[in-house]
Amino acid sequence: MRIISGLYRGRQLHVAKDAKLRPTASAIRETIFNICQNEIEGACFLDLCAGTGAVGLEALSRGAKSAIFVEVDRAHAKIIKKNIDSLGVQRKTRLYVADCLEAIKKMSKQGMQFEMIFADPPYGSAEHSLSDEILLALDATSLLKKGGTLFLEDKKIASNLDLPLKQLQLKKHRLVGPVCLRQYSI
Repeated sequence: MRIISGLYRGRQLHVAKDAKLRPTASAIRETIFNICQNEIEGACFLDLCAGTGAVGLEALSRGAKSAIFVEVDRAHAKIIKKNIDSLGVQRKTRLYVADCLEAIKKMSKQGMQFEMIFADPPYGSAEHSLSDEILLALDATSLLKKGGTLFLEDKKIASNLDLPLKQLQLKKHRLVGPVCLRQYSI
């Protein structure tokens, strides 16, 4: 896996050899950054369920001011740390080894805000979707700045699109290979 574009273009990223890890495909990363190419410069970026950190690192490569990574799995967090170190972007990053819902609460209490948020949670089942929980948690906070963008990667057949959201509005959803990429804004 490599950084696609920007300052670190072509740089190799470390990837865990773990069946649980599903790194964000380059086609999805390319789609995200084509959509927000005019907003990424100087943005504060939040990468939830970060896995390898590829999306947040791609954001930094394309001009984001900072990136915060949240990953619950300690082994995956070590990979993110390795990738941060290999690119030399320690001063622009912070890594939380925590449950993403708890991290959302904590960052909200600290008054943090982001121009861009990306979430790629484990897909789960039809009855239980972490994607839905993340949407509801983010909707109840001011983590996403007004005018900011939230990207959510989910199963091709997206989970409940009729959640009782008060702030977040679905702008568009796209099928990118085997997944659905949803774009929300406030």
